Amino acid sequence: MNRKIFISRMLILSFIISVIGGNTVFAAPAWTDDSGVSLESEAGIVIDAQSGTVIYGKNSKEQYFPASITKVMTALLVLENCSMDDIVTFSHDAVYNVESGSTNAGIDEGEQMTVKDCLYAMMLKSANEAANALAEHVSGSREAFADLMTARAKELGCENTSFKNPSGLNDPEHYTTASDFALIVQAAWKLEGFREIESQLTYKLPPTRNDPEGLTIRQEHKMMLESWGQYYDPEVKGGKTGYTILAGNTLTTVAERDGRTLIVVILKGSKPDHYTTYTDTRKLLDYGFDGFINYNPAQEETDLAGLFQELKGLGADLGEESKITIDTEGCITVPAGAAFSDAARSISTELAADAPFGAIARLDYTYEGRPVGSAYIKTEQNVSIVTEPENQGSEDSETDGTGWKGFPIPGMWIFIGAGVFAFAALAAGLIYMWNQQLKKEKQRREERIQARRRRMKEAGISMEEFERLLKERQDKQNKEKGL
Repeated sequence: MNRKIFISRMLILSFIISVIGGNTVFAAPAWTDDSGVSLESEAGIVIDAQSGTVIYGKNSKEQYFPASITKVMTALLVLENCSMDDIVTFSHDAVYNVESGSTNAGIDEGEQMTVKDCLYAMMLKSANEAANALAEHVSGSREAFADLMTARAKELGCENTSFKNPSGLNDPEHYTTASDFALIVQAAWKLEGFREIESQLTYKLPPTRNDPEGLTIRQEHKMMLESWGQYYDPEVKGGKTGYTILAGNTLTTVAERDGRTLIVVILKGSKPDHYTTYTDTRKLLDYGFDGFINYNPAQEETDLAGLFQELKGLGADLGEESKITIDTEGCITVPAGAAFSDAARSISTELAADAPFGAIARLDYTYEGRPVGSAYIKTEQNVSIVTEPENQGSEDSETDGTGWKGFPIPGMWIFIGAGVFAFAALAAGLIYMWNQQLKKEKQRREERIQARRRRMKEAGISMEEFERLLKERQDKQNKEKGL
């Protein structure tokens, strides 16, 4: 064979091998193998708190009784509707309408506590009378509050959840799924007040008739307690335990590592003791942290000009002076080793009511057909205003470089004038920022009002009835305070 032909064929063969090999080396990795994840509990799920990506699930859409993790939803609604300093009065029904032998903090009928104290009693001690009292404080009755809980769950995207009480005590119509409850934990964890309560290991309740010295309550989640060395994990930042005979052991857990936050929900622990819920949680946290990574679309989507044209092609009302940005809160979760570009992207212009202020569209990402996160596209209008000096060219404005009408301008006055101008510019900037903040707050307030109206409508409560109950509660508080 001719030497040149041989060399040419070898070069072509080498090129083909390199192309095939290159495609193999740089192919997007498959979704991380979960064959090693074996849960003893009947149901469980782990999601990324920021992106919302479901990393792993077992029977995650099957209905189970939640037991006391229900109180996460109760806390969410209380924090959304109350001030921490509100005074809660414990009614006869709140104290005595609980199952015999269920967890309580020894609070008697007629006693009063702040919302803050009640929340700690409910979340750390799992006090059922505190959950009842908080429900009555928000909605007037436990039944009305339970309707509000179910409506809020639907608003969060829960598809198979129904609440009948604020504590999680047994009721055949009180159920949820691991998938649904992960959404509830995700929403609650966004609230600073909730994170503060969840992070505490102890809390001192004020004196009551049963505890004149005050009762010190303690965190029950074993993965947060150093004394439980076998289960302790410093990465765990919060969680809630639960147990009833029908529900078995239930557990929610939030953990943080290297800037990522994972949420685990375990339902129907498989053994009489609750420790398997912790070992199952450990498996899911390791799988989620070790096998996956996050990307921020705001940092990765660099072709904003191209994105701008895509939006215009979809009919977005964008002027030539418009500027688009990607919300920095966006996030996607993909298998470790995958590149950001391995995720498929689509654009949606249909936005939910809770979309951030200024959002005009949403980037949705999938990986192997799985939803893995999103990011909002925002816009702001840049307006450039050019003004001409007044009376330009008139005799009175002419100068010879020494000052107005030939009078010299002392250097000191130039310095003072520059200082006044700088101060005025700073003041104008602060006023503008303040006005923008007021506009954003007004927008957020309107969104909260609309969300509340939707929840009232879904719960079958009119705004007039809600306002009446709210006024009665305020009048009662003013009377108790002697106002």
